[in-house]
Amino acid sequence: MMERLESFDSSDLMEFITAPQVKLVGTGGAGNNILNRLFSRRVKGVETIALNTDANHLNQCKAHVRKVLGAKVTKGRGAGGDPYIGKRCAEDDEEDIRGKLSDGDIIFVIAGMGGGTGTGSAPVIAKYAKETDALS
Repeated sequence: MMERLESFDSSDLMEFITAPQVKLVGTGGAGNNILNRLFSRRVKGVETIALNTDANHLNQCKAHVRKVLGAKVTKGRGAGGDPYIGKRCAEDDEEDIRGKLSDGDIIFVIAGMGGGTGTGSAPVIAKYAKETDALS
């Protein structure tokens, strides 16, 4: 046993160790505002994903990836403070959202709980994140 440990080269192990893929998903107005703040701090090694039913607010968000949720439902005009609409929009875009989360090792879902998009979509997105086997 001792011989095996002495011949162990840590550089062999390093080729198998990679940095985790961290994703910050901001949904709704508050989630997008928080992403803007984090993005401006230039946090390294993190991918930011902004989701919103309000296309105008989303266009002002600084993120690596931006997506209008439920474009067919809200036509980019927002959820009007209705969490059911936020939930429905996240469910309608399930395949696309899951695709954006698929390679994440650690996923944070960021939202406020006072409007429609974040309140309704965050639990749905968190469920998708959990089902990727990522730490979420």
